[in-house]
Amino acid sequence: MKSIILAVLVCVMPSITQTSHVLPYKVKWRTSEVVGNITIKSTLPLKNWKIKNITNIYDSSKNVFFNSFENLTCDYDKLGPLEIRVISADMLRDRRYFAMAMPYNFGRYFKLSNTLYIIHDMFNHPEYLAHELAHYFYDECKVDFKGDIKEHTKVYQFQDFYKKRSYYDGKKI
Repeated sequence: MKSIILAVLVCVMPSITQTSHVLPYKVKWRTSEVVGNITIKSTLPLKNWKIKNITNIYDSSKNVFFNSFENLTCDYDKLGPLEIRVISADMLRDRRYFAMAMPYNFGRYFKLSNTLYIIHDMFNHPEYLAHELAHYFYDECKVDFKGDIKEHTKVYQFQDFYKKRSYYDGKKI
């Protein structure tokens, strides 16, 4: 029985992660800002410095990803539009909102809609957003990993690489 459930999850999980996502319940977005090709929405009001913080993490992630971590042939200056939705950890980990929710999730990226969900705690852990952005970068560069496990292995490598690059002599830069 366990092997049947595992087989179903292996077959279904890639299709779930590659779909677009519409939240099943109405959400009140208290922030909705467009910065370049990024739309930033949040269930909490975000002050300008937090929006700037998100765009800085985006810019630094893009720089580290394309200039230090990966050598891809795509034009990273022409990435498609992205929607970043900042939500509570409770919402992200709620199976009523996300079918594959797990208690340790910090983000989720939906390929078809270029929609990224990230928890508020990413302001303390920018590597969470960098992780989800790596999914987006690979997607925009049309990298096919032939499976979620291979993709997540590479994305977690980037997350660790980004985190190390974001610190210098023990101080965050």
